Amino acid sequence: MVRSYVRSISVTMLFTATPNNTFEPTGCENETFEYTPMSKVDVHWTYKKGDKVIDMGYLNVETLRKLLLNEFKEQNLEELTREDFVEFSDATFYREEDDNLPSSEELFDTIIDTENKGFITQEDVRNFSREKLKTIARAVDAPHGPVAGSDEDEGLAAQRKANKHGPKQEGFPENGEESIERDEL
Repeated sequence: MVRSYVRSISVTMLFTATPNNTFEPTGCENETFEYTPMSKVDVHWTYKKGDKVIDMGYLNVETLRKLLLNEFKEQNLEELTREDFVEFSDATFYREEDDNLPSSEELFDTIIDTENKGFITQEDVRNFSREKLKTIARAVDAPHGPVAGSDEDEGLAAQRKANKHGPKQEGFPENGEESIERDEL
């Protein structure tokens, strides 16, 4: 817990070394590293003034893209149908009933297959925008962070756990929309 009696600022940066977590530190002690300002770093999950929820701890979006593309290869598929996606999603992503996340069917119909083809291709997955991948990541994983759900947590995650009748996924886009609109505080 942090207690402040004057203005304070807290900043957190979470890094993933590689999308497939294959970073090997051997030899790093011999490397020369150049300074890179944070303004030049590609950040997937950000906070904008007015956001009610700080996206934290969600799946790396490029890892998500890789998982989807690997499913095509593992199953030797040209097209990933709705049924294929549901089987993949249910086997890959753990969801508790009280997470209030959309079903795999709903996710495929409203976010993934926005053209209503009944399937997606590898090219479709390669062309998914970052925002679309973030929307998918939010839909397969409940919001969480270092203290979400703890006794001291008064945030959205705790409120959603306490209110099992609450909204399915606050801000979850409908009719194929990709971005999540956010209200100013």
